[in-house]
Amino acid sequence: MSTVSEWIARLDACDPARWPETIDENSGLPGPRANLPLVDAVARQADAAAIDALMAHGSEFTAMCAAAALGRASASPAAAARSERCAMDTRWRVREGVVIGLQLRADIDPDGMRALMAVWIHDDEPLVRRAAVA
Repeated sequence: MSTVSEWIARLDACDPARWPETIDENSGLPGPRANLPLVDAVARQADAAAIDALMAHGSEFTAMCAAAALGRASASPAAAARSERCAMDTRWRVREGVVIGLQLRADIDPDGMRALMAVWIHDDEPLVRRAAVA
């Protein structure tokens, strides 16, 4: 299994147009567990265009990676709004991607994360409140 830093290096060396296929091919699915180091690496490296491409690809795993990237980028109001929508996705892996991304953001911006979670915890949607708690 590759580490987060190894996945970051592989993503940096990969043509961004190939990210969705590369990520999907290395998802670890179907199987006992998804490739979480890859999710973490994508969350750290994906820009807005990569996030859009991953969401457009349509697979659950690429959407999970995109949701993690949105959660990590949630200091941006646009990314926070998209992340909140992902927190309500019908696919549990996408919802977990949001949580992973929010946890990564908390590592670099704990005060900003607290402020966002103070809003989300009062959301009418239970799945958004769940993401805030998680």
